[in-house]
Amino acid sequence: MEDESVLPNDPKLNDLVRIDGVELRLLGLLPAHFVMVTNHPPFVLYMAAGEDGLPGLLPRSDWTRLVAADRATILPPADARPPVDDAAKVVAQCALLDAAEVPQGNKAIAIWLHLNWSPDLQRRFGEPSNPSTLRRWRAQRRAGMHVGAASEAGV
Repeated sequence: MEDESVLPNDPKLNDLVRIDGVELRLLGLLPAHFVMVTNHPPFVLYMAAGEDGLPGLLPRSDWTRLVAADRATILPPADARPPVDDAAKVVAQCALLDAAEVPQGNKAIAIWLHLNWSPDLQRRFGEPSNPSTLRRWRAQRRAGMHVGAASEAGV
């Protein structure tokens, strides 16, 4: 259900927003509320405490208050964001996996990435690479084909 009464600072359908460091996507507009989900799997519905303290959809008035307090912002479209430095992404992923002593198997790498690829890493580098690609890159590093260090990637 879409509501036409959108304020200038209100996000529009499918906009990416950040509230208290959490990246969300606006999926629906109701007369007094926004329907938002986290922008990355497992795509959790965003709930805010209501006046009664119970969880509910984010009221539009709360959005206005959060923007005024610099706790919420509308993010630029993906095509307006700076491009990801592929070399830095490779270095960061390999260095993080090595530092965490993740075994050199696709399943171990996939599990570690699922549990540890933070919203900050997502914002900086995008989606993590395929585990089999990461396994190959790590093997190349260990064979002497050095692809960098974590400090080079800013991790």
